[in-house]
Amino acid sequence: MFWALLLACADTSFYLHSDFCEEWVPGSEPELVVDITDLGFDVTRVGVEKPCDSVFSADITLDGKEIQIHEAWEYGDDEDCQICYSPAVSVEDPPRGTLTVRWFDDSTQATAVHAVEVDPDAL
Repeated sequence: MFWALLLACADTSFYLHSDFCEEWVPGSEPELVVDITDLGFDVTRVGVEKPCDSVFSADITLDGKEIQIHEAWEYGDDEDCQICYSPAVSVEDPPRGTLTVRWFDDSTQATAVHAVEVDPDAL
């Protein structure tokens, strides 16, 4: 499963996608994984349990050196099936220097469930 949505903030672009988890233990807490790429970096939240026909989306804001990702999902009709997703955001052409990425598990939550500092230029 792969789909993408392009959001733009100045020269920085965000692409959303979601895959199924690999080597995942049911009931474990989701974790945030950052991978540096040639164009910026990917931020993936591994281990999100949702109904099988769910579709990932997100509200993303870039304010200076801080990126906020508010995870959102559209749910289908299959209530009997649960699966593990790894929703991700690819950040292309991010601002220079160290950025703080805060991931919220829904659009209304005031406190991030994950926060990480990323410097794509450090490698």
